[in-house]
Amino acid sequence: MPWQGAPVLLRLAVRKFFCSNETCCRKVFAERLPSVVAAFARRTSRLDQAFAAIAFALGGKAGAALTKQLALTISRHTLLRRIRRAAVQAPNHPRVVGIDDFAFRKRHTYGTILIDIETREPVDLLPDRESRTVATWLKAHPEVEVVARDRSQEYAEGITLGAPHAEQVADRWHLLKNAVDVLKEFLNQHSSDFHPARQAVNNSGGERHKPIVTFNDRRTAARRLTRDKRLELYNKVQVLKRDGYGQKHVVRRLGISKGYARRLYLAETFPERSAFPQRPTSLDKYAEYLHRRWMEGCQNASELWRELKEQGKTGALGAVTRYIRLRMRDPAQIKKQFMRRAKTAARRFTLPSARRAAWLFLKDENELTVEEQTFVREMLKVEPVARAVAVTKQFQELVRNRNIELFDQWLSEAETLRTKYKNFVKGLRRDYKAVQAAIETRWSNGQTEGQVNRLKFIKRQM
Repeated sequence: MPWQGAPVLLRLAVRKFFCSNETCCRKVFAERLPSVVAAFARRTSRLDQAFAAIAFALGGKAGAALTKQLALTISRHTLLRRIRRAAVQAPNHPRVVGIDDFAFRKRHTYGTILIDIETREPVDLLPDRESRTVATWLKAHPEVEVVARDRSQEYAEGITLGAPHAEQVADRWHLLKNAVDVLKEFLNQHSSDFHPARQAVNNSGGERHKPIVTFNDRRTAARRLTRDKRLELYNKVQVLKRDGYGQKHVVRRLGISKGYARRLYLAETFPERSAFPQRPTSLDKYAEYLHRRWMEGCQNASELWRELKEQGKTGALGAVTRYIRLRMRDPAQIKKQFMRRAKTAARRFTLPSARRAAWLFLKDENELTVEEQTFVREMLKVEPVARAVAVTKQFQELVRNRNIELFDQWLSEAETLRTKYKNFVKGLRRDYKAVQAAIETRWSNGQTEGQVNRLKFIKRQM
């Protein structure tokens, strides 16, 4: 370990012992110091532990950069080897396993992670997510009794082949997500019913849709505020001047520059700021022609731009548009135009997407705005939509309340909706035992999802 920022090298001399027993397989014995250094090690135990902590916290490249600042010389490759050496653990024998996929490279290469749900520790990583790979791993671990998974049929097939005695448990979060996705696809098929519901919301009026009767010109307000501050400062300077104080006292008292203080001190009236001078433009030589055409009634920027192009003028349409707005149009007319726009009704209720509408139906009514509540009520007047929303809510309740007695009845009712719900019910019947175990047992794949997130974090660090 370094001492006051300086690297330290320990030269360690140990004794050697020689065995005189001819039957002994080891002839030379070296003295060991386990509290200082491990066998065959080139670094002390304390330094090795420090490298392990840095490697796990920062990874290879970032960890190597930090060690240089701490006078601990090591390469990024050695830090990664330190991680790999520390990752070797004694094999455990999990009883309840969670299984899920993760990406080595997103949309290209995927692997499989297995988690011991009881100890909340990773068990193994598999190079792919094929059913045969999962089956081979489970055959090598006959002690597995319960496997929690998502709705993947590849994993279901692999578990059936590798551990037919194990109980499969579908993840409850994925079940609820699948139900919401089905409702979203169902609403996509009834998107034409959204427009009458939105029209009803807009016709209902409300506080939000009252027209705006005031016009707030932010630029003018900013100019007015700046002028008021300058006027207040001018009045303070004049008060000090009447009291007999000089310019130096004004500078110290008000904290302004000497030049500005002199200007305000000597001014008999408040010095207004002069208008910003107009900058020369490439259209100045066409000014007489543009003003003449404007007075003749041609007040279309595109038409004037085309006429100038025929005369040899180069440039974009935007230059002509800006010239007309800044040099030719009356500011009072521009403000009147903005006033007319501001007095129009406010933005109406935006038509929600099918995904957004699905969450509006499933949310508590108290969490919705007045417009959203009106939209939901209008949509529920459509009989197929009302049935789909009711079926989805029933499924959420029976999963959350673990009410397996209502599951078969719900399957029969949802099957009558046909369309997307028919396929959803078909998948639930095919995976009936796993769904039943998800509702009845306490096991879930949530811990596996958390470990996948942790794996992504570690992968990005390295």
